[in-house]
Amino acid sequence: MDRLPGAYLLKQAWDATKLAGAIKAYRSTSVVPTKPNPLAAFKGPKANKRLKELFEDKNYVEMCKCFLFDPIVELALDFSNLWWRVWDIYWIFIIIRILFAFTQTGYIHPDEYFQSVEVITGDVLSLKTNTPWEFNVTAPLRSPSVPYVLYGLPLSLLRGVNFLFHHYTGYNFFIGSFMVSLIPRIVILTSSFIVDFTVYKICILYKHSYNQCLTTLASSYVMIVFASRSFSNTLEMIMTSLLIYWTAHCMRRTQETVYLHSRVQKEADEADTIAERVKINKKRKLIPGHDYKYFLHLSMICAIGVYNRPTFFIYASMPLFYWFQRNIAVDSYWTPFQTFNFRIFSIAPGFFLTALILLFTDSLYFGELTLKKIWNLTMNWEDWKLTPLNFILYNVVPGNLSNHGTHPFWHHMLINIPLLFGPLGIVSLITVLNFVTELFFNDWRRKPGLRTVFSMTMMTYIVSLGLLSVFPHQEPRFLIPLIVPIVLMNAHKLRWKFGEKKPFLTLWYIFNITLAVFYGYFHQAGVVPMVTHISNHFGHRHNEVNVIFSKTYMPPTFPLLRPNTKRTESEYSKNININFIDLSGKPLDQVINQMNTLYSRELFFDLVK
Repeated sequence: MDRLPGAYLLKQAWDATKLAGAIKAYRSTSVVPTKPNPLAAFKGPKANKRLKELFEDKNYVEMCKCFLFDPIVELALDFSNLWWRVWDIYWIFIIIRILFAFTQTGYIHPDEYFQSVEVITGDVLSLKTNTPWEFNVTAPLRSPSVPYVLYGLPLSLLRGVNFLFHHYTGYNFFIGSFMVSLIPRIVILTSSFIVDFTVYKICILYKHSYNQCLTTLASSYVMIVFASRSFSNTLEMIMTSLLIYWTAHCMRRTQETVYLHSRVQKEADEADTIAERVKINKKRKLIPGHDYKYFLHLSMICAIGVYNRPTFFIYASMPLFYWFQRNIAVDSYWTPFQTFNFRIFSIAPGFFLTALILLFTDSLYFGELTLKKIWNLTMNWEDWKLTPLNFILYNVVPGNLSNHGTHPFWHHMLINIPLLFGPLGIVSLITVLNFVTELFFNDWRRKPGLRTVFSMTMMTYIVSLGLLSVFPHQEPRFLIPLIVPIVLMNAHKLRWKFGEKKPFLTLWYIFNITLAVFYGYFHQAGVVPMVTHISNHFGHRHNEVNVIFSKTYMPPTFPLLRPNTKRTESEYSKNININFIDLSGKPLDQVINQMNTLYSRELFFDLVK
């Protein structure tokens, strides 16, 4: 290049152009004061006198402007006003949520541990744990891939840090019963703020009161207690909130894009000259596309959500339908039917690719599929473990669900909704009744619109609640993802005034504080702390210890930190010979017989010795 005529001059010109662009970009991002610095006109005693006058007048804002640029001071004032006037109650409940994650001792349900943490902790830290039947090798019902990414990676990092610290200091500082239990809670607590973010963004998009919605959301005991627990239902709630937000965002952007196209088309129809039409066509090209916005996000979140809990498809059905059908009736080159199908096909590749990756990792985890079999192409159908399909096949058998307890079809609606959401749940049911009544009995001019974001959240609530009520096994935590549509539709209704008071809001706070304290600190609150106490008390003793649990949930065993085998003993493991005997709800006479059996066996071994 240097030998070409004029190459050196071209290089200098290019360097000068880049330098000019860099200087221009730097100037555009630099902070320029809108007003001259008040202290610039003063020197020495005059400046001190001016500061003294501002201080005596308590004019602290002007004092700050003497030292900082005006845009910085005004931005700080905006954040201060946002904190003290709008977000004050919300942030109080956020602090409560964080404190609960670190301090609560309640035991809500065994699935908090045995569907994720018990298994993942045992694998990552090489501990002896109790693997539940849902993770059987033949036909597993639970996917380990999602909890492995969420909890396994932080635990692996913790193990590496602890190894280095122990190697250089000789102390085991980072891994203990409390820390191993806390890491999953911190992960799920951090992820729970995605729900707050999505609710806030939806309110901003549709000019809804985000103050009321966020305060209602944060004050719910569902967010205070469940949002810091490692339930698969909590992950389902987070992914449902993302799906609703992406759909609401696309609906809004589609409305704006269609409006811009109509304006441009109107200008094009009124244009008289070719120059005007060229200018209008340039405007048309600047309008962003909207047909397939977030298609990759939707496809991936649907696959991950179904592998986390196959019931996620129920929660995703209506948001996806609204994403498919938004504004398909406007003038277009394609027919509405074609546009609807194209949008369906757009998310299919991402969904199946993500599902195949999860299928591959699950099958490798359960061991029957190996890399050697893949290389030699000797695998068979039994090696692939499709956990969502196994989950569905298990739950469609009525006899299987009867082992876990069956409920009438109205149990979700009349028992679980009020139990989870209290007065807000009752208000939501009344809102649904009012919506259905208007939809079927109002004159067509007064019927509620079915293409709005309100109808999308309403239909998500109705369809999800209706389909989940078909299954006879109904637990309250299955409805946790409904908190997002319930809050968006009904948060303002808690502020209804009767005279000078707001009884619904007062009842809401009393209800949630009571249940947050109950589930956080009293419900089965002695089980997990006792396991931790046993781990710390017995230390490295080799005597066999039998512990009987009666009328309690099955205790988790990972806090004991027992090595899986003698070869996997590490600096944090404890060689404790403890047997947990879970008698759950068996009668008292069977508990006594079990105790007598253990006592007789102990006497026999003492005589043999």
